[in-house]
Amino acid sequence: MAVPLSVVFLVACTSSPTATTSSPSPGLNGVVHVVRMLPIAASTQVTGLAVGAGEVWVASPAAAPYLGGTPAVGSILRFDVTNGTHRSSFSTAGDPVGLAVSGSFLWVAGGSGDHTVSLADADTVVQSDAATGQVLFTYVVGQPQALAADKDTAWVVAGGIGAVPTTLLRLQGGRVTRITDLPGQTASNPGFTGNVLAVCTNGIYVATIEDSSRTVVSRVSIETGATTQVSSVLSAGGTSIACDERGVFFMINDPGRGGVYRAAPTVDVNPFGSKSASDLAMVSAQLWVVDQVYGDGAGRVSLFDTATEVERAQTSLPAGDARLIAADANGAWVIAGDRLMELRASG
Repeated sequence: MAVPLSVVFLVACTSSPTATTSSPSPGLNGVVHVVRMLPIAASTQVTGLAVGAGEVWVASPAAAPYLGGTPAVGSILRFDVTNGTHRSSFSTAGDPVGLAVSGSFLWVAGGSGDHTVSLADADTVVQSDAATGQVLFTYVVGQPQALAADKDTAWVVAGGIGAVPTTLLRLQGGRVTRITDLPGQTASNPGFTGNVLAVCTNGIYVATIEDSSRTVVSRVSIETGATTQVSSVLSAGGTSIACDERGVFFMINDPGRGGVYRAAPTVDVNPFGSKSASDLAMVSAQLWVVDQVYGDGAGRVSLFDTATEVERAQTSLPAGDARLIAADANGAWVIAGDRLMELRASG
C-alpha cells in the first residue's frame, strides 16, 4: 500500500476545483454550498472515503484487465483537505472493503474478492503512517467486512459469510484480539452504502442482519466486550452508522422500511429522511445524508438537525451514482458519479 504509483490514472488531467452555491431549498432555512468538485475517472469504482490527517482519502479496487503473475492492486488517492489539491496516489489492497484514518494512522482492510484472481493484501488490515505511507503492521483478518478506528486502535467486523460467524476484532500494536461474536450477518455493502461499524463515545456500534430480514444495531462495550441490542428494524437493506458526542444514527437503504433512524432501544419505529439513502456522516450536531440515485439521475445531500431530526438544507448532486459521504469540522465530502465534492452548510 505504501508504494507510490508511477502514473496517476484516476484523476482527470483537467481537474480543477469548482465552487458553486445552492439556493435555499423551499421550506428549509439553511443552504448547502458546493465548495469544489474534483473529477475522478468515470470508470473508477470507489469503495472507501475518509477524512483525516489533513487529507481526504479515496479508495478504489483493482481494475480489469488484471495482469498475470502479480497480485492485482487497488489505489488510494490523497487530496489536501484545505484546497482540494491532489497530492499523490498509492497502491493498496486489491479489494479495499474498509478505509479509516485515526490520528496519524491510515488503515485499509483488504477483502477476499471473488477468488477468481489473486489480490494484493487479501484478508488483511494494513496499518500505515498516514504522512509517509510506511507500513507499520499487517494484521491477518479472514473475510474483513467493515473497519473503524480511533487513535492507535482499529475495530473490524469479519466473517458473517456462509457458516462463518460474524466477529468483532480489535487491532492494536500488531495484535488481533477477538472481542465478541455478533448476531446474524454483516449489513455491509462496500462502495454502495457506508460503514456498518462506528466507534462512539459510549461503545462500538455495529449493524447486522438476522434471519435475512431484520437489521439489528448492537452496542459493544469497549471495556468489557458485552453486547447490547439497541435497535431492530424489519428490513435487510444496506446500512450505515454515524455518531458524535450527541447521538448515534443509522440509515437503511430499502424502498419499504428505508430511511434514517436514531439508535435507541426501539423496534420498528418510523424513520425520517429518504428511503434511498446510501450513507450518512455526523459532526458538530449536524447529520449529513446522501441520497443514492443510480445512472443518469441526480442524487442529493440533505442536512438534518440531530436534536429535532428536522431537515435544514439540501442540495442536488451531478448525475451519476451518489454513494459515500465523510464529514469533518468544516463540512462534508461526497462521492457523486465521477466527482469528489466538498460541501459546507450555512444558515
